[in-house]
Amino acid sequence: MKIKFILTLSTILFTFAAHSEVKPYGSSDDFSVWHRSESIADKLNEIEEDSYPIVIQAGPLLGDGVAYRFLCVAKPSRNFEYRLLYGRPLAEFEARDKKLKEAGFTLIHHQTVQLMGGVAHQAVWTK
Repeated sequence: MKIKFILTLSTILFTFAAHSEVKPYGSSDDFSVWHRSESIADKLNEIEEDSYPIVIQAGPLLGDGVAYRFLCVAKPSRNFEYRLLYGRPLAEFEARDKKLKEAGFTLIHHQTVQLMGGVAHQAVWTK
C-alpha cells in the first residue's frame, strides 16, 4: 500500500514537472555552478550591477566542507537594495533578520543546511 502511494505520488509530481513551465529552483539550469566556501564571496562580487542573487543555497561536501550556488535575476529598479547572509548560525541569522526588518527590508529567501558543525543559514532580504 505504501509503495503504491509513493509510486502514484511520484507519477503525479513527474507529470506536473514535465507539463509545467514551473520547475523547482533546485533543478534550474539558471543557478551558478557550486562554489566552495573559500571562493563564494569573490563569485558574489562578480555579479553584474543590474542583477542580484534572489536565492543562495548551501550544500554539504564530504568531510566538513560546504558549497554554495546562487540564482540571479534583474534588479527591479535603480533604488532597489538587497542584503544577503550565508553560512551563518541561527543566532546570527535571527539578529540580522531583526535588524534588517527594522530597516524596512523583507526576507524573501531563507534556507538551512545541516553541516557537521551545525546548521548553517542562507538568506536574502530586499527593499
